[in-house]
This record gives sequence, C-alpha cells and structure tokens, in this order.
Amino acid sequence: MTTNATFKMKKLPLFFYIITYGALVFTLVVVIEERGNINWHAYVAALSAMAVFSIIVTYAASSYFKSTLTSSGIHGFNFVGKRKYMEWNEVISVKPSNIGGLRYLRVFSLTSRLAIWLPLNVNNINELIKVVSTLAPEKNALREYLLKNG
Repeated sequence: MTTNATFKMKKLPLFFYIITYGALVFTLVVVIEERGNINWHAYVAALSAMAVFSIIVTYAASSYFKSTLTSSGIHGFNFVGKRKYMEWNEVISVKPSNIGGLRYLRVFSLTSRLAIWLPLNVNNINELIKVVSTLAPEKNALREYLLKNG
C-alpha cells in the first residue's frame, strides 16, 4: 500500500451545487433590483455566462481543495479554505456535515478548534475508506467512523 493518497471532489455534484446556488442568488438580486421588470434576454445571457463561470470554478475548486492522506496524517482544509494538517494521533472526533448535498466529515483534533473538512463526494469513496483504514491507527475516530458508516 502506498503511504500517500490524494482525493479530489467529484466535479458533477460540485458543479450542480455552484450553478444552483449561484443562479438562485443571481435571480434574487435581479428580481429585487429590477422590481419585476426583467430584461429576459439579458437575464438568460447572464445565466449562460454563469454556467461557463461555474464550470471554471468547479475545475479550480476540485483541483485546489484536495485531501491527502499520508502515513503520518491528513492534509486538508478548514471551513474557510485554509490548508491544515492533522496527525492521526491528534484526531479526537468526527462529525458528518451536509452542505447543499455535498457531504463532508469534520475531523476535529486535540490542538485546534478548527476541523479539517474531509469531502466524501470524492472520485473513489471505497479507496478513501481503504486508505484511511490502512493508514490510521486502530482506535482512530475517523477510521472507526468510516468503517462503521462507509
């Protein structure tokens, strides 16, 4: 087994999350700003541009927000997007979260209040579980959670 494994988020669920919430916010702003007098041609053109922008953001986010598991710990990100590292022996608890259909595990440590947000909508969830079960110590909270809940 390798000592490093990197996992990226699936692009399609991420794209749908970005385009759905982006279009919703955009529509609310337009309706409020225009007070119902919407130029539908401009509105559709703007939504089309938003779709292209969402594709770009999806690829950038999927490439940037990777999680890497090593024999010593987890490299990931906290909620605000700051890179974070946590050794396996620092993990004290794991809590599931769901943001707009994107599932995460918040991995908490002894030394920091900010958790690592480990995405579960990765390209190969079975490989993620296998790698964690191989690399993490036997009583590790993340390992136990993934083996129990898949």
